[in-house]
Amino acid sequence: MNDIKKGIQYAFQTSNNMTLAMSGSGHTAMECAVFNIVEPGESVLVAVNGIWGERVAEIAERM
Repeated sequence: MNDIKKGIQYAFQTSNNMTLAMSGSGHTAMECAVFNIVEPGESVLVAVNGIWGERVAEIAERM
């Protein structure tokens, strides 16, 4: 697992020790992205033009 972690860190040019590999669906990836980019209480603008936009809006609302 350390080799995978080092590869991910290299690919994303980071030395953050919290880097990790996760398996999951596209929904899991979106949820991780939103929770890592947006701080609780921040305003978020989501352009909803289909199912994926709706899902991102739902994730942001739960924050």
